[in-house]
Amino acid sequence: MRFRTRREISVKGVITFGAPCSGGFEGILPAGEILIVDQEPPDFAKGVYFVPAKYKDFELLFVPERDRADPVYSGYAVVCSFERIDSDLEMI
Repeated sequence: MRFRTRREISVKGVITFGAPCSGGFEGILPAGEILIVDQEPPDFAKGVYFVPAKYKDFELLFVPERDRADPVYSGYAVVCSFERIDSDLEMI
């Protein structure tokens, strides 16, 4: 599934590592950005992880350099609650 931001929105994200740890960040996504659902959330989830279509561009903006440089860094995702999806995103 793909979604587009209706307006500029503040987001939180999760940073993943190839180790038993994770990190996070906060940022602003501009209106019109495309977000892709990478994996269907489980039934009990309160939200979903998205991967921005401009993954590399946002990685440089959102993920701290110290995390990107970590040898066990494996990526990031943007987190959005189902309520925010209804109000701030449109399915495309």
